[in-house]
Amino acid sequence: MILSMTGFGRKVVENEEYRCEVEARSLNHRYCDITVKLPKQLSFLEPKIRKLIQERISRGKIDISINLISSSGTSKEVVVNYPLAQEISKALKSISTRFGIREPDISPFLSELITIHNGQGEEDVWPLVERTVYEALNELMAFRASEGKALKNDLTETVYRIKTLVGKLETLAANEPNLLKKRLEERLSELEVGVDPQRLAQEVAILADRVDIKEEIVRMRSHISQWLKVMEEGSPCGRRLDFLTQEMHREASTMASKSRDAKLIAITVELRDEIGKLKEQVQNVE
Repeated sequence: MILSMTGFGRKVVENEEYRCEVEARSLNHRYCDITVKLPKQLSFLEPKIRKLIQERISRGKIDISINLISSSGTSKEVVVNYPLAQEISKALKSISTRFGIREPDISPFLSELITIHNGQGEEDVWPLVERTVYEALNELMAFRASEGKALKNDLTETVYRIKTLVGKLETLAANEPNLLKKRLEERLSELEVGVDPQRLAQEVAILADRVDIKEEIVRMRSHISQWLKVMEEGSPCGRRLDFLTQEMHREASTMASKSRDAKLIAITVELRDEIGKLKEQVQNVE
């Protein structure tokens, strides 16, 4: 199954003491980049939450926001970091003295100085947080799977258009030596220059070798075959598909540089355009 890197999931779960709200979003990214937003008193849970995400998602930028609200009269303990408060107070007084200004207000630092504990340890809140995160990730993954299905259809259509264009190139390229010989003969006739048939054949052979794109077509067909196979294997496959797309673009560029016939050139332009679309589409595949 192809998974898109774009997704959204939200879940709210309650028990007798707490209401846990989790919102998860994901966007395309080259690697797995996770941002966890937690209340300060739950920061000790971040490593476990990251592990939950990494077990489900291998690529993308994931932002997850978690809020825990007391739904009962659970007692709370307010803890003040007095040593830090004293150091901040000294620093503010020093600033006031040095610059001759009124002593700055300490209130912007209160969030660093005061911690509110709910009287609950990790073993008390983790089961609820874990369940809520897991269910939010389930919604996120379902969203990514739905987006991935549509993405796979678009990718498949693009690849088959590329395959059709390669077939057209192969047909036209097979007649390229004959066209080269005809043009050379016409040019020589215009110049009224007589040329030995054997020498003419040699020159045509040299020119035909310079514009021969058989090898590029063989490699292009191989890349297309591998591309379709990797896509059927499913995510995570985005990086492999991106690599194969780059190789396809390389072969298309080589064919374009070798082409001399106007029809061939037109097709190589179209081919590179389709590969460009493919490269853009594949950036969102996990």
